[in-house]
Amino acid sequence: MDMKMKAVMDTKIRMETKIRMETKIRMETKMDETSQNILEARSKAAQSLEKQAKKMKATSHKVHPPAKVGDNIIIPTPDVDRAKGDLRHVIGVVLEASDDGFYKIGTKHGNYIADNYSFCYGFYLV
Repeated sequence: MDMKMKAVMDTKIRMETKIRMETKIRMETKMDETSQNILEARSKAAQSLEKQAKKMKATSHKVHPPAKVGDNIIIPTPDVDRAKGDLRHVIGVVLEASDDGFYKIGTKHGNYIADNYSFCYGFYLV
């Protein structure tokens, strides 16, 4: 009976070991699939962000076309840089335009370099 019990125990141990190995392989495969899914989701998110950025930039260029030399523009003055009685905007004329979107703007108070502006419709002598 000892031999039979030993054989049964050996068989049982072998089966448990086999089941553990199969479970471990399944879990590793599942982890690999999960990791792969995460990487795919991240790459899709990055592509979507690039697409959204291109769309936003195109919309921005439609709303705010680039200024040309000689255009009249207004530059907003930040709230922290002005007193209550100061003007909210400075009127100026584009003197130079650079390739990276910055403009040299001349005003009656001096020259500025700016990238955020609004067009000022009408003719002003500055």
